[in-house]
Amino acid sequence: MEKLSARIQQMSKERHSTNSRVSQMLKAFFDQQADTEKRQAAANNLCILGRDNPAQLFEAGGVEVLVPVLGWKEPEYVLAAVRTLGGMCANNEERAKAIMVAVGFPGLQQQLTKDSEDLCIATGYFIMTMVCALTGLNRKEEKKVDMIRLNANIQAVGSIMKAIILTLTDTKLSGFGRDAVIDLILKLVPRTTGIDWIRRFFDEKGISALLKIGGCIQELTDLKITSDTRGHVALALNNIYMDLESDKERALFREQCENYTVTLLDKDDFDSKIQCVVALTTLLQGPFDVGNHIMGTKGMLEIMLVMAGSEEVLPQKIAVEAIIQASTKPDKSKAILELGMPILKKLFQSKDDHIKVRALAALCKTGSSGGTDAAGKAMADGSTVKLANYCLKYLKNPDKDMDLRKWAAEGLAYLTLDADVKEKLCEDTEAIQAIVELSKKADELGIYGIATIFVNLTNSYDKKEIMPELKELAKFSKQHVPEEAEKDQREYIQKRVDSLVKNNIISALVGLTKTQSMTTKELIARVFFTVTDSKEHRGVIVQQGAAKVLLPLTSECTDEGKVLAAHALARVAITTNPEIAFPGQRCCELVRPLLALLHPECEGLANFESLMAITNLLTVSESVRQRVLKEGGFAKIEHWCYEEHEMIKRSAVQCMLNLLQCEEVQKLFLTTETDRVKLMLLYCGEHEDDMELALAATAATAILSHEESGTQKIMQVKSWLDILKDIVVHDHSELQYRGLITLANVMEKDKEAATKVVEGELLETLIAISQLEDFLRIKAKKEAIRALAAAQKWELIKPAEAK
Repeated sequence: MEKLSARIQQMSKERHSTNSRVSQMLKAFFDQQADTEKRQAAANNLCILGRDNPAQLFEAGGVEVLVPVLGWKEPEYVLAAVRTLGGMCANNEERAKAIMVAVGFPGLQQQLTKDSEDLCIATGYFIMTMVCALTGLNRKEEKKVDMIRLNANIQAVGSIMKAIILTLTDTKLSGFGRDAVIDLILKLVPRTTGIDWIRRFFDEKGISALLKIGGCIQELTDLKITSDTRGHVALALNNIYMDLESDKERALFREQCENYTVTLLDKDDFDSKIQCVVALTTLLQGPFDVGNHIMGTKGMLEIMLVMAGSEEVLPQKIAVEAIIQASTKPDKSKAILELGMPILKKLFQSKDDHIKVRALAALCKTGSSGGTDAAGKAMADGSTVKLANYCLKYLKNPDKDMDLRKWAAEGLAYLTLDADVKEKLCEDTEAIQAIVELSKKADELGIYGIATIFVNLTNSYDKKEIMPELKELAKFSKQHVPEEAEKDQREYIQKRVDSLVKNNIISALVGLTKTQSMTTKELIARVFFTVTDSKEHRGVIVQQGAAKVLLPLTSECTDEGKVLAAHALARVAITTNPEIAFPGQRCCELVRPLLALLHPECEGLANFESLMAITNLLTVSESVRQRVLKEGGFAKIEHWCYEEHEMIKRSAVQCMLNLLQCEEVQKLFLTTETDRVKLMLLYCGEHEDDMELALAATAATAILSHEESGTQKIMQVKSWLDILKDIVVHDHSELQYRGLITLANVMEKDKEAATKVVEGELLETLIAISQLEDFLRIKAKKEAIRALAAAQKWELIKPAEAK
């Protein structure tokens, strides 16, 4: 029986071992006789194994058996193989090299020709993880390229990057595959967030390749593209341009863009001119300054106006889109609008909805040129509301196609700078619901327009405060002073925010975070920041999953957007149980963005709310407290303990109190030659001015006084006895209790300190407290008795005196 039992246990152990599970999964995956559901379950399990236990799968021969699957006809199994192989590449240089040799870039390129969005995205991720493993890049953890590793693998990385650039304009690629390749360029080429391939990208004519795709429209190209492709190109061009470090590099970028567009403009055929204007529109959606520079090219504006005045629908559509993008900055668009306005008004009367709605968006942009200035409206009162009504007709009609509704939303994005339009839109529940629904299906450019609408409705944009003295000076010198509309005051804004939250704006914002545009992500972060200003909305944010999507925004956004996203999270963490709002590992992930808000350059409100959020977060678990210490939180929190602003100082001391639960922090107070203990003791005496500060400081002092070194540091403060005397006689029961803990600890550990207490007035106070029957003072009574027992231990008083 013993042998049988041992054998059964061994078999069970083998069955549950990783190698056994790998073998079982592979067997089920390749079993042609098994039912589909079982094989699909095995495929899903392989993907998970490739992500969570890549080493075991690799050692079990997973690469050799999965590579042939890439040639199978069943797309679901090919997708599983690509995902599993990509997972095995992650964060391991040796595995990535082996897999690259086994698969080869042509094998991956073949997957990009298939008309499957999931497969193309997975293939793009596969290539991304391979390059990251070979270079040390880790975007999620914000780790930059390891130059030693990159130089060691420069030949392999170079061949991959060259193949990516050449693949851009491959006619065999599917539209989804092309989008995946553009996204790879967007992430890998920049030097700050990628592998610094900019110079090579210039040398290999990568800019021209992007512009060729950016100039494509489905009616006139042999390259397969999607409705999102031009948006991806605009983002890639913008990311590269914003990453350039010198005027020389920016000049080279402009030169390559100009050479490409001028070459097309100089060709005799009309299709080339259409392609030129489309490429220019894409540039204007990305690096606007470069597009605006090319707009000044001789003949460019003229050909746009000729196309707008054409009788054909396609040139009209393209020209109006270009006019809309070119008129982004009022100071640079005056000539365009003056020349194009008659044409726009004519096109607005078109019977073709696609022309009409684009002309409408252009007119909306013109009408919003005054911005939020109530006294600087470009149109007569009521005109913007009339234009908004036209936009809403398209937007609220579900029978209209996505393109029409997207352009209607674009028009509203401009018009919602007007306070009257904001109020009208927020009162129209059907319109808000239509925008929320549109957000679920919008492409990259549509997402930007919808995010802009939400920013305008909630007044989440930057607003400069003008000093009264400057206003008077401007009036005296007869300069125009911008005026705030009455409906843009706080009470109106709050009503609009309440209405939007009620109509599911949070779920819409969560969906919009899928964008790759850093600018759009900043807009989303701005709206979240405004919404979290009201405590009532923070619970909704957690319920609808916004806390989860805000965390990535703290690392993958513009600098301003990162701060706003972190600040929004801080507000959520203040009023919501962190274990509910940020379950599991998310509590630890929240530490870094919150600590970033403690930078001195951040606003005082951000410092204050971040400290409050960290205070709450420190109560979750020891692992969170250790993460705060690991991220350098102690020094950052301590810095604000010396702050002059009362509320920031108070929240910093409260935060430090929670951090004192860590032994390492207690040692920093007790074993180093600093005045940290002295500072806490001095803050104990601030109870007349700031009770909350004194309560936190007395609790910290009580903790530190349990160690003998702590009592010695307390006694080094000349006024220690006077401070404790004031606390012990205070009518605040909790303050008194904490002060008595410190006093009892000091008396237990030091005879000299006990002697000073007994010789003074405190002895009678301790005796009086020890005889209290007030239930609120029960804890204080116990500590007073302990203090008297210490005096008795040192034979400073007799038992009869203690009674």
